[in-house]
Amino acid sequence: MKTFILFCTILFSTFTIIYPESAKPLNLTEDCNNSTCQPHIWRAIDSYSEEFLVGNFDDAKWKEIKEFPVWMTKVFPGDGSLKTYSLRTTFDYPPNIKAVKKVKGISFGEIGEVFEVYINGKLVANEGIAIDGQKVEFHRTVRGQAYEIPEDYLKDTDNLLLVKLQGHPKFEHTGFYLKNGYNFGVFEDLQYSNRDFSTVVLIGIYIIFGVYHIFLYIKRPKEIVNLFMGLTTSFLGVYLYTRTNVIFENTSWDTEIIQRIELILLYPLVALILIFQDELFFQKISKKSYYYLIFTLCLSIPTFVTPMYISEYLLRAWQLSALFFMAPLMFIILYRAIRDKIPAAKRVFGAFVLTLIAAIYDILDSILFNSGLSFTKYTFFTFIMTFIVLLAEKFVELHNSTEELNATLEKKVEDRTRELTESLKKVNELKVQQDGDYFLTSLLIKPLGRNFAQSDTVNIEFLTKQKKKFEFKNRHHEIGGDLSAAHNITLQGRKYIVYMNSDAMGKSIQGAGGALVLGSLFQSIIERTKLSQLISNQSPERWLKNTFVELHKIFESFDGSMLVSLIMGLIDEENGFMYHMNAEHPWIVLYRDGKSEFITLDLDFRKLGSLGEEGQLFIRTFQLMPGDILFGGSDGRDDIVISDPTGNKFINEDHELFLQHVEIGSGKMQETVDSIIGKGELYDDLSLIRIEYSGAIIPAHSYEYEKNLKFVKEQISKKNLPEARKIINELFEKEGVLPEGLKVLSVLEAEDKKYLEAARAGEKYTQLVPGDTDMFFQTSYNYFKAGENELSISFGERLRLRDPNDMKVLKLLFDVYLENKNRKQISGIIERISIIDPKNPDLEMYSTKMKTLVEV
Repeated sequence: MKTFILFCTILFSTFTIIYPESAKPLNLTEDCNNSTCQPHIWRAIDSYSEEFLVGNFDDAKWKEIKEFPVWMTKVFPGDGSLKTYSLRTTFDYPPNIKAVKKVKGISFGEIGEVFEVYINGKLVANEGIAIDGQKVEFHRTVRGQAYEIPEDYLKDTDNLLLVKLQGHPKFEHTGFYLKNGYNFGVFEDLQYSNRDFSTVVLIGIYIIFGVYHIFLYIKRPKEIVNLFMGLTTSFLGVYLYTRTNVIFENTSWDTEIIQRIELILLYPLVALILIFQDELFFQKISKKSYYYLIFTLCLSIPTFVTPMYISEYLLRAWQLSALFFMAPLMFIILYRAIRDKIPAAKRVFGAFVLTLIAAIYDILDSILFNSGLSFTKYTFFTFIMTFIVLLAEKFVELHNSTEELNATLEKKVEDRTRELTESLKKVNELKVQQDGDYFLTSLLIKPLGRNFAQSDTVNIEFLTKQKKKFEFKNRHHEIGGDLSAAHNITLQGRKYIVYMNSDAMGKSIQGAGGALVLGSLFQSIIERTKLSQLISNQSPERWLKNTFVELHKIFESFDGSMLVSLIMGLIDEENGFMYHMNAEHPWIVLYRDGKSEFITLDLDFRKLGSLGEEGQLFIRTFQLMPGDILFGGSDGRDDIVISDPTGNKFINEDHELFLQHVEIGSGKMQETVDSIIGKGELYDDLSLIRIEYSGAIIPAHSYEYEKNLKFVKEQISKKNLPEARKIINELFEKEGVLPEGLKVLSVLEAEDKKYLEAARAGEKYTQLVPGDTDMFFQTSYNYFKAGENELSISFGERLRLRDPNDMKVLKLLFDVYLENKNRKQISGIIERISIIDPKNPDLEMYSTKMKTLVEV
């Protein structure tokens, strides 16, 4: 409050400054004798001639001007972009002015846009530049400016004052825009009388307060009310500066730019006041205030470029909006604040009413009176200072509260420390309990994620780094959702390595719960396989599918709250043939001959437990060669945090980056992990499984063996079956039974209508070369022809699991199931064919056969 009183004292002290007058100036707009005044006669013409300087006038062409202001657009209406006018009058040299031994001068309340002032034909003022007949090049519409007149230019009576004017014929400021302020007298007195020192003081105060509050906002961004206060007072200070006479003393400034800045700042100024009040009283900007700000900005933006005479219409639009929208909205805001009993709202309301009255007068003055008087800048100061005092009072309240807090700080700190100590103790107790739960869960998972596989041909390694670390009983542990497992099983008399790498959804305990469920189920399936003769007699394709379905069904019962991605496969220990499935897990990588690549780039199935997972399951196969290395792993192998050269961090999204790590690590586990960690920081759980196959190469055929087989094939094609049989038997006795020989033998037996022998030879061949699907099909067909339908179905279904859409296999299975009268399987095959090939011409025949079977 003391600061406010100090500023008011400085401000109002400026009103009492009296500059010594040497003599009262002569008013060039009125002639006053005693108590009566008459208009001082001026004349105007819409042209200019050098003859006017020597007093050669044709008065009949000059219009008489008896009233100020003189707007040339009204005196001489016209079009175009530039007009030239002349205005003249005469005045006597008063003795009281002449007696003062100082330089004389003449002042103009407002004049523009380009002008020359002559006294008795001699130039005393010249401002602005115009290109004749085209446009104003350099605008000089000035207010309150005084110009010196040399003593020898003046006469005692009938001094001729001639003003040459040029400007836009539609711009209201072309001419003498104000009602008064046009005087002749002592130059020094005229300068002092035009100086508005109080306005200069106001400008300084506004700018200081504006910068101060903006600085407060920068320091405390949450208090946005300081920003609006700072913008309001800063805008107001700059706006008032554009309205002072001081700004026109710099003759190098184009006044049109000054006028545009004045208008551009004026329009949003009142909108900022509305927004400031909303924020001060209600801590929320109303839509009406926001929309009014948008409206004022829509007026400010075109003011940048539109001609000044158009900008005058924009100004009128803003003045009307201020009267009929802004003022009522201000009343509404203050009424709400008073109604809500917000402190100091009544003070603001009183200051607003005073300011509104002054503003109404100033607007009417600019439209009608044109006296040049302005009261708003003084009443508005009171209005703004009211807000500043309110903010200061809030600051004082905050300071007092701070002092009160400081006075009791020590006790509060003690109380708070005690509370925090108790809370920390409870948190530590909970932490111990939580870590105990983590430890118990990790103990349960550990035996489920081991490598139980033992083989002379398949070597398996695991590595797991869980993201969640914890400490229990002074020992460090980790827990997460990644799990790997490997076992030995026997299917149909052949030894297989079964492996699995998985990633359960969720972090720490949630993921660990999924891993625990999966590990338990997988271990149970392995044990059942070892104990059950029925299960161990399944083909590897059937076993893998059944295992996948069982795991999925269990997780599906959790209604999508527990999902697991995994890769799972079987590897034949003898020949290295692999059967595998992928449930939305990163692709398996093959490292062969120093190069790494993905063995497949397709997404097979969604995560275990995904609701709505439908579709035909299938098994992928891959033939491992001696020396081949496979890498499987969770998405932690890809999700690493990498820093770029500028220091910014990002999560890797390049799935092929892992291929580089495998090559850098030369296919070794630890070196590969070191390469991953060397590239960036682990972002998720990381688990890797490394599988290396070192089995024997299938014996190659000798040249002689191949030559004899070729001869056998020729004999078969010639139907010389006894000779073909003789040669192949001799070849087997001499060279041994090799895979290619078994294949040719199967063809020979089938050609000789010995389908059972052909099928058995084919079965032996497929055990050695399980990737030959053509031979699988031929074996299934031969068993069918031999009447061994169950064996035919076994081989056919294995093919169907590898490729559910193989039409040739589906047709063969249809015939076999038709022979067995298996209506369910027949229906399923017909449905599958209709999906694959809805226009298949055999569909009607298949349906007819099935109906016949049903009727029977």
